[in-house]
Amino acid sequence: MDWKTRRIIYKIKVNQFFRNLKLKINFKIKGLSKWQRANVVEYPDCFLVTTIHTLKNGPGVHSNIISKIEKESGEQYQLVRLVLEHLDKSRWGVVNFEKSSTIDVVAKLTGRKSIKKQMQDSKMILISRNKKRIEINPTKNGGSTGPNRGYDFDKELILLELPIKEEGFEKEIKRALEMCH
Repeated sequence: MDWKTRRIIYKIKVNQFFRNLKLKINFKIKGLSKWQRANVVEYPDCFLVTTIHTLKNGPGVHSNIISKIEKESGEQYQLVRLVLEHLDKSRWGVVNFEKSSTIDVVAKLTGRKSIKKQMQDSKMILISRNKKRIEINPTKNGGSTGPNRGYDFDKELILLELPIKEEGFEKEIKRALEMCH
């Protein structure tokens, strides 16, 4: 065998090795626990709960599944039940996702037509759940313009082991919303 043939065989073996390695890594990634996610946004008069779908090869995407609760509704643990309902609707590993305008849905529900108005006086937390635990991630509201715009996840994460009672979960949601500023 000449050196050119050996070189070609060596390249084929190296490519096969890395292809097999990639398949093993993808198998392990598929075995990761699936997270269900929802956002809770607090306004002075209401709460909005949004379902988040996680893309197969990327981040989470806000869906147009949004619910509104008035703060003066009076029913105890209604927010917790709604959050759990939205977590159940959350999908993981979505391949094809039609972009929906959540801004328009929020505008209809709150009466705040612009992003600036929607960001004004609002607090947001991200709630993630898998088989073992719930994570609540408070945010900092940077407004709609400027270098720090949007919600920034710079706060301490709250971890809750499952199962958890409704009153304990609601207490932690309220604590996370108080941590937001």
